[in-house]
Amino acid sequence: SPRARARPALGRRRPGRRAAAMFSCCCTEESEQVEIVPTTTVWNELATAEQREPEVEPKVVEEQPSPEAPVPPPKAEECTAQQAFDVVLRRPATTAAFGWALDLLSPSALCIESLTGGDSSAVSTYNASAPAGMDIRAGDFITSVNGAAASAKDLAAMLVKGAEVTVAIYRPSTYVVALKPGGKPLGLDLNHSTKGTAVNIVSIGDGMIKQQAPEVKSGHRILRVNGNSMPAVEIIEALRGPDLQIELSTAPM
Repeated sequence: SPRARARPALGRRRPGRRAAAMFSCCCTEESEQVEIVPTTTVWNELATAEQREPEVEPKVVEEQPSPEAPVPPPKAEECTAQQAFDVVLRRPATTAAFGWALDLLSPSALCIESLTGGDSSAVSTYNASAPAGMDIRAGDFITSVNGAAASAKDLAAMLVKGAEVTVAIYRPSTYVVALKPGGKPLGLDLNHSTKGTAVNIVSIGDGMIKQQAPEVKSGHRILRVNGNSMPAVEIIEALRGPDLQIELSTAPM
């Protein structure tokens, strides 16, 4: 029977860069068992959002505090703690699907973007009898396969080598940061999958995030804006608002 073992624990683009698909669905046999979601890159999105909508710029400037009295960096609110555990998944054959869709946005981990299989899939079968809190969920990461860590692309290839596989699951902690208008761009380079509901932070430059929320790091993912879940493309638009509460998840370790 399936088993689990606990283990210790985002407008102008930069010159020379353009939005592009970083990864595309594989056409090999492996894609039938490991569904890889295509990815879109948004370079420094919102970096010049105020310039694109100059009519609202005076209002934003009026609302920001004077340079003599800057808004102190808000304290992040911890929502959930991180968790790590091992899972053994069994498929009836190496051609059978696992029952999940994965993205390769993280360099050394696979993110489980969604659960896609029916009741008979390997993931659904495992979840049906998983210990409390150790079920596989959307948003979890796969950090190793059969005890071996590798790049996200190599992990995806390793998954399909046998009917039985042991995967290390990492459930990231989540936290919330509050941002006030500061007359600066967010300073984020982002990418996201075409079907995703989260946005991955590729890198952080000068801007509001670095100034007001230094705890936000590359590899963290934006999950919700002002308490609302939405498709990734809508998250990017929501990030143009003046007052923001952003819920994020940490990067896999």
